[in-house]
Amino acid sequence: MTGVVAVVDDLLFGEKLRTTARHLQVDLVFARSPEDAAALTRARRPVLVIVDLQAEACRPLDAIRRIKGDPDLRATPVLGYLAHG
Repeated sequence: MTGVVAVVDDLLFGEKLRTTARHLQVDLVFARSPEDAAALTRARRPVLVIVDLQAEACRPLDAIRRIKGDPDLRATPVLGYLAHG
């Protein structure tokens, strides 16, 4: 397991994630759909999947269902977040 998959469509938060990953020397890839999220999780076996629960274009709950519904992927930790405001 290496790296992080982020299911994020917000450009500003995406850039914050990218900067943090670069400073920590962590491989980071972005998924824009549930299908991408599952495929990247399967291919990369990340240590974490970060999901913006308000990213409607990414269909975040569907992405989580795909990952957690797959017996090979369900052990992958998923961290979902909402805006603080």
